Amino acid sequence: MENRFTKAFLSFFVFLLSWFSAVTDSILPIPKRLITGHNQDGKAIFDTRLNDEIPETVLSPHIFYLGYVTQGFPVDLESDADTKTYESYVAKSPGLSVPGGSVLRFVDFPPGKSAMHRTLSIDYSIVL
Repeated sequence: MENRFTKAFLSFFVFLLSWFSAVTDSILPIPKRLITGHNQDGKAIFDTRLNDEIPETVLSPHIFYLGYVTQGFPVDLESDADTKTYESYVAKSPGLSVPGGSVLRFVDFPPGKSAMHRTLSIDYSIVL
């Protein structure tokens, strides 16, 4: 019994590895992000706390990039609260949506490789 369980578990694990494989056929460049803010003098600046490369999650053959996340409405912009919120989600990615907030995601999916899906959220899709 234990041997059958072990084989089934290993088969499932191999399936997961193949499903979440980082190998993709994408020829698109990795998106970059530029976050703006203000310095102590009120002058507009580029916020450099986060590097410009967006974190990615590969669910082969798709690549998901987490562009930005907000929480609450209206969004709190005081003392860089919005950027700090985003930083926390960079460390631990949200699900598809953030209740009462917004998620900006870039999704790279190859032609003919994606089935339609249904969500319980409002999704803004921009296809380039």
